[in-house]
Amino acid sequence: MTTIGLIQLSGEFKSQQQNYFKESDVQFKFCKVSDNHNRFSDFDGIVIVDNEQTNMIHVCQWILTIRKNSNCFICVQSNSLTSENRLFLLQLGASIIVDIEHQTEEEIYWTIHNFFNVEKDNHQVGGINLNQANRNIEFSDGKVVELTNLEFQLMGLFVEFNNRTLDYDKISKRIWGNIDAVEKNRIVNLVFHLRDKLESAGSCPGKIRNIHGKGYMFSMMPG
Repeated sequence: MTTIGLIQLSGEFKSQQQNYFKESDVQFKFCKVSDNHNRFSDFDGIVIVDNEQTNMIHVCQWILTIRKNSNCFICVQSNSLTSENRLFLLQLGASIIVDIEHQTEEEIYWTIHNFFNVEKDNHQVGGINLNQANRNIEFSDGKVVELTNLEFQLMGLFVEFNNRTLDYDKISKRIWGNIDAVEKNRIVNLVFHLRDKLESAGSCPGKIRNIHGKGYMFSMMPG
């Protein structure tokens, strides 16, 4: 049984959303300010709900408090956050942000579900091991590459979509929640830094390729 903490600052994580997760053997437990913060280590993940964007300071405080006590994944559910606010929350330690304005309840479920499958444990494909707790990747030769939170999320997407095209729109929705010209520039910059780290390591068994006009593809090398 997977346990996810639920912090409702404004609006609700609707019962229909919770019903989707029940089919995946997930239970929700509500969190309060008065709770013992050591309890966070008991959760596999935590969802912070601020649908009305009235508690941004509290969202930030919760993220910082959770990160002091746990390496679990943190999902922030909100409504049409600006790109700057999304980036700020990710830099604070949020794992993913979902947008109730632009995503259906089922899309939000699958976004969290798929991301959680990569995040909840060390995830290994071929000669690449993604270490969620330390936000790094380790290759089969023992070499470790430290990543930022955003780079780790992107690497998780590349592993999930191994040998498939990952377009700009999907990258943006999974990391920032929407797409525009500024977001695309951030994607290009993020991919550049991740690719540079992988190539500098010299032992990555995969390669990031540009798919002209569409996005990127991460391809595992044979052998």
